[in-house]
Amino acid sequence: AAQATTAPPGATGWQATSGPADGPLTVLAVQGGRLYRIG
Repeated sequence: AAQATTAPPGATGWQATSGPADGPLTVLAVQGGRLYRIG
């Protein structure tokens, strides 16, 4: 399947990846080159 590497101006979206984990997951968002923890 094809995967876009750029988005048009004004577009929003999300991407997730995960592997095996023994503890709680941490969710991070990126905006303007900064990381923000969610939850």
